[in-house]
Amino acid sequence: MPRRKRGSSNIGRTKRRTKAQLLKTSTQTSSEQCQAELKLSTLSPPCRVSSDHSYASSSKSISPLMLSCGFSGNFDNCACVLHENDINADVHIPTHFDSDRFHADEYFLIIGATVQQYKSEEDVDHLTLEKLRQDVISDEYALNNSNFNIVRTTKNLQIVQFYETPSVKTLTDCRMLLPILLAVTTLVHLFICPYTKVEESFNLQAMHDVLFHRNNISAYDHHEFPGVVPRTFIGPIFVSVLSSPFIAVMSSMNATKMAAQYIVRACLGLSVVYSLHKFQQQVARQFGKDVAKYLVFITITQFHFMFYITRPLPNIFALAVALVAITAWLQGNHAKFIISSAFVILVFRVELCILLGLMLLIELVSRRLSIVHLLGWGLVGTILSLGLTIPIDSYLWQRLLWPEGDVLWYNTILNKSSNWGTSPFLWYFYSAIPRAMSSSLFLMPIGIYGDRRMLQLVLPPFGFVLLYSVLPHKELRFIIYAIPMFNVAAAAGVAYIVRNFQKSTFMKLLAIGAVGHFLVNLATTTIFTGVSYYNYPGGEALYKMHQLYPHNKDNIDLHIDVATAQTGVSRFTQISSSWKYNKTEDLSPGGPDIMRFSHLCIGATSQDSEAMKPYQHSHNVLTYAEGYAGIHMKFGEMPYIKREPKIFILQRNDWS
Repeated sequence: MPRRKRGSSNIGRTKRRTKAQLLKTSTQTSSEQCQAELKLSTLSPPCRVSSDHSYASSSKSISPLMLSCGFSGNFDNCACVLHENDINADVHIPTHFDSDRFHADEYFLIIGATVQQYKSEEDVDHLTLEKLRQDVISDEYALNNSNFNIVRTTKNLQIVQFYETPSVKTLTDCRMLLPILLAVTTLVHLFICPYTKVEESFNLQAMHDVLFHRNNISAYDHHEFPGVVPRTFIGPIFVSVLSSPFIAVMSSMNATKMAAQYIVRACLGLSVVYSLHKFQQQVARQFGKDVAKYLVFITITQFHFMFYITRPLPNIFALAVALVAITAWLQGNHAKFIISSAFVILVFRVELCILLGLMLLIELVSRRLSIVHLLGWGLVGTILSLGLTIPIDSYLWQRLLWPEGDVLWYNTILNKSSNWGTSPFLWYFYSAIPRAMSSSLFLMPIGIYGDRRMLQLVLPPFGFVLLYSVLPHKELRFIIYAIPMFNVAAAAGVAYIVRNFQKSTFMKLLAIGAVGHFLVNLATTTIFTGVSYYNYPGGEALYKMHQLYPHNKDNIDLHIDVATAQTGVSRFTQISSSWKYNKTEDLSPGGPDIMRFSHLCIGATSQDSEAMKPYQHSHNVLTYAEGYAGIHMKFGEMPYIKREPKIFILQRNDWS
């Protein structure tokens, strides 16, 4: 029988279909008959398929589920699933199920993305096309009481493993639990480290100004402190609109502006969590729900990704949209993929053209996407993106501006990003990625070995990191978009080990290692979190300053130096409307301009530091904020985080 033309697929997935077709033949002998129907039979003794398609006995009584299909293989506890566009069956292959794990009174036919369950053997024996059209059941996690994982794909033939039979309610609860775990972990990181650093300054101040100054553009912070390159207001406006109802409620309860900082950062983080959850759902459809489950567990036990997603960096605003584009790529939704890619590249981070461009190249080379459709949807995405960012940002910056165009010119053409530090070419591979993934990194090769589709998934982010390494200035946040895709491969490694851990002693040892790796991740996350907690002495110093005096005292004029401003101070933390806060830079130490302030925040490691000497006779030290100073490592002693003074708060002697 000639093979039907294979349909489009994306990483082992065919497009969702609303119809299923059964191909029947009537001219072949019974041994060569090609069928696409499920049969239930009890074989005693149970059988396996050998290389010559003969039956081999085993000692345990089981009830196998059988499907006639054109695929030869031997998989324990598996059922063959035949796609409608790849029916060319000439071999009768029974596969086997553990009787304790599979209910013999349930029957399934899975063709493409359509699923049909049958209540009795008579229904199975009398399959009709019309019945399939009417009674298709589709669920990304569960099919009534049968739970399965896709464990191997050959062409368009998928091998599905039934490994347990939980209830629909249990699976529904699990689906709710995974995003809740992501959200809770995000908020825990936020509340442990509520302050921000200088890299986050523009977006955080922009959200403050949109919320509190609104149409008073002249009062916006970016006019006084524009930064090295201009950034877009699109992200801050979106988060401000999203958070404004919650901030209004908090304001009615007389909460300080610091509460608003928690809210805007929480809204940003939960926006990323929403995009990540959609990505995780698509991973469940593509690679199995257990891979998606382990993806969540890996992500929440790692530090850097969960720590970063509440931080108002340009990369994090971009991450929320980039995950939408990556999810659309997995779905094969080219229109959504191209438009969202254009938006995130042109509005937020232009370097994402490398990552998303490599994905686009795969679609073009595989001929799943035509040049015509690319140009058409690309034009739509470009017009929408530039039509949004240029007018809004030009108005707020008070000049004609495409922010990402300026960033591209500064970082790439002028290559001035190196002014902020350089790293070796391979720094991302030997430092950033190992720190971000922790021990999950070692599971990636196992995931790629167990499911070869993972290779196609990790190649674009690998190529992105490799090509982006050309720029000498490197930071982990620049490649954070690659971490979720690498984590999918690691999750596939865990799933492969768990599915096969009973097969050998070696696999059991790997299973112990897979479980233990979560504990290693948690241990490293605990250390990183402790270090990060002490990395914001500026925010802690300003908090202590507010504890020293009543907020309605109107003669406090506080100068905030650069070290303080860069380590936790923002307009949200300036909670007193009666005080005056000043961040003027380059004032001469001990000069008349700085001596006029009633209080000073000075960055120094001791009262005898050079920065403190100009004020030894004119000011009193009120208190200081400590910061991270290394980790104490000594044989025979418990390691601990060392701290030292970082910011001193001074009061002028003649002030009262």
